[in-house]
Amino acid sequence: MNMRGLMKKETSRRLQLVEELYYAKELLTSEQLMESLNCSLPALITDVRFLNGENLPFKITKIKGLYTIDFDSYATIDAVYAYILRTSLEYQVINSLLFEKSRGIQPAADRLNCSFSNMQRYLISIKKEVIKWDITVTHRPLQMVGDEGAIRHLFYLFFKESRMEFADYGFSQRLLNSVDELIRRILEENQITNNMNIHFQLMHSFLIGLQRQKHGHKMKRIYRYSGLIIPNVKQLESLVRLIKRETSLEFTNACLKECLWPLF
Repeated sequence: MNMRGLMKKETSRRLQLVEELYYAKELLTSEQLMESLNCSLPALITDVRFLNGENLPFKITKIKGLYTIDFDSYATIDAVYAYILRTSLEYQVINSLLFEKSRGIQPAADRLNCSFSNMQRYLISIKKEVIKWDITVTHRPLQMVGDEGAIRHLFYLFFKESRMEFADYGFSQRLLNSVDELIRRILEENQITNNMNIHFQLMHSFLIGLQRQKHGHKMKRIYRYSGLIIPNVKQLESLVRLIKRETSLEFTNACLKECLWPLF
């Protein structure tokens, strides 16, 4: 899945501009950047001005007609990428599609403080990109439907690249802690090394699965057995109680399997 295909051209170009300067072994001319970015000189100047005006840990400078970029000592290209993604309207639109906060385009536009036409344009752009993954965007309510596995994978990749915090899923810290304990338990009982990448993926996947089930979306194709030791929900009374309180879901073993979908 190409996450950049979900971004508008302007956002994608600005990300590429930062990357071109960051990875360049020497200073670059306007002509080189315009060719790489496939843009005009006014667009390049506007992008540089915009990026320098944002609260970003770098500065783009032009010295004797050559462009360079200087990062703060603590900054990384991944962190910059995540920041630009998180602050873009496209991200907010996709975020709205996961949480299904709006019944239609106008309420969503009002919530995101953008015009109806802009909201509609972003949705059309997203539709064109996700249709290749057998995903459709509906307007009433505003949501993604189709291949549930692909939808969840798309949300996971998008939130991974934007470095979305677990707390941003809207669940209590107690519930997050219970999910964290469950994942650690599963990894330990199955003698799987609990590294950051595995834990990160399973946490996000669980919370995405929980949000999708909360809104009535189920996976049609999921293997019955994972070959792993997975606790019965009867052993997870505290987690089940918290999920019931915060989502109104009757959390069954089938629901648990849906939340642990990458393992099946």
